[in-house]
Amino acid sequence: MMGGRIAVVEAVRTPWSPRGGGLSGMSAAALGAVAVRDLLLRAAVLPDVVDLVVVGSARSGTSGSLGAEVAFRAGMDAVAPSVSMGDVSGERAIAEACRAILVGDIDTAVAVGVETPSDLQLGLSAPLREAVMGTRRGETAGDKLRAWAGVKATDLRPTTAELRDPITEETLAAAAESVALRFGLDRVDQDAYAVRSHARAFRRAREGAPEVVPVAAPAGAGVIVVERDEGPRGEVTAAALARRAPLAKVGASFSVPASIATVTAGNLSTQADGAAAVLLTRPDLARGRGWTVLAEIDGARFATSDPFAAPRQGGAVALRRLLDEKNEPLQSVRVAEASEPAASFVLALLAALPELDPEVLNRWGGSIALGRCSGGSGIRLVGTAVRRMAAAGADKAVVIGGGAAGHGAALLLRAPQ
Repeated sequence: MMGGRIAVVEAVRTPWSPRGGGLSGMSAAALGAVAVRDLLLRAAVLPDVVDLVVVGSARSGTSGSLGAEVAFRAGMDAVAPSVSMGDVSGERAIAEACRAILVGDIDTAVAVGVETPSDLQLGLSAPLREAVMGTRRGETAGDKLRAWAGVKATDLRPTTAELRDPITEETLAAAAESVALRFGLDRVDQDAYAVRSHARAFRRAREGAPEVVPVAAPAGAGVIVVERDEGPRGEVTAAALARRAPLAKVGASFSVPASIATVTAGNLSTQADGAAAVLLTRPDLARGRGWTVLAEIDGARFATSDPFAAPRQGGAVALRRLLDEKNEPLQSVRVAEASEPAASFVLALLAALPELDPEVLNRWGGSIALGRCSGGSGIRLVGTAVRRMAAAGADKAVVIGGGAAGHGAALLLRAPQ
């Protein structure tokens, strides 16, 4: 929990690009650096003013050096650690940056969230791995040759790790189906939510989304400029989604009778490449330097829910605790942004938070349309929330994050004082 307010001076993000799309040639460090450079340019802030860069990434930053790489590529000398907390890594990066400002260690920080699922982490099959190790252990040429005796042509194929919940071992589709069954969610409502996500995201893109900065990305021997989110589609209809086969029927790794399966590729998000960044400082310092303040962060809470008994409810738990501490009624919230890896997760969230008006949630679309950029999600949500607050003249907003292993996060934003 935080003990004061932090000013959000600026917030930007790159376009979200489905895995294999226009941003597939970008590394996580390069994409994060684009977001940081444009953030500082928008805010008219010099890089040496920033004391700390915190980079959140669910899978791209496992080396621990991603923060340093992003800062270096962005032309900064700031201290730059990496944090990872699965799908709420972006929220964790913001919280770490806010904490450093509040305790007086620093004045100004940048929080970054980035994910590049197109940059696949490839592995070796077990037989191939054993052959390679046998070659290294072998002392003679014969030893080295014998290590490869049992390797077949099919063993030479690289492997990719399937993303699973580390606790339940469910894939995203399986988790979405489990939540749908537990909350009694039908296919029609999930498809309707997916249509809404696409329609809203497509309309936002068509009207212009000033928070999105263009990216010059490598493409073959040349460069392409990606200017808009590539996922949202204006032609998505409930009738089209109704023709999609449930994933349980096509070899998914979970056992659900096809007659009751409701999760399809149409009401589930795909993975996306992207990066987002926010510039944070003390409100008094921002005013003293003449910086515009978009909003103020008045609290952050993290929580976990039992991934078996209350799957994907960590965000609801975190929000309840945060608003209780602030003595804020949920029904007074007019702007809410939440992660939406699957339609069933959002519908379950709304069921767990009946006081929250569904119409105030994700009014500019979400991950079902944009794609799921795990590390960047929380920071994208904050950037969207502060702009929605200004557009609606709202005095506050909430951001709700959730993910695998029961992780949940919540942030409370207020209009500048």
